[in-house]
Amino acid sequence: MASITSIKAITNIRNAALAKLGHTVVGYSIINIRVLDILNKENIIQGFQIKDGKIIVSLLNSEIARQKLKNIIVVSKPSKQVYVKLRVLKKVHMKLGSSINCLTLVSTSLGIKTIEEAVREGLGGEMLFAASSFVTEAVALAN
Repeated sequence: MASITSIKAITNIRNAALAKLGHTVVGYSIINIRVLDILNKENIIQGFQIKDGKIIVSLLNSEIARQKLKNIIVVSKPSKQVYVKLRVLKKVHMKLGSSINCLTLVSTSLGIKTIEEAVREGLGGEMLFAASSFVTEAVALAN
């Protein structure tokens, strides 16, 4: 279930950014808040606020932010969940570097983390999103 709400949120944000809208609304969930925190920290969105049980996301009017959102790939889906061990995350992190890993999100036992955070904290988990197809290929090769 965690994947469904975050998939809808990322898709909604991506579509709004590509349409060059100033903001969009996504459903309220703790998972969405954590994903939005990461997007905000990585300067992909301008910010967000919670209002009337919804989250209003302010988007950056930046071609770089739009390109990063456009490249995000959904890895785990309700029909096929992809779990990744710590050793695989370490290999992917070392191979691709931190620039591409900042938008690769993993749902761990301690919440949603970027690959960099998961490796630093010694955690594996369900890979939710990847920054590009390079990450998913690297995970497949490392398994």
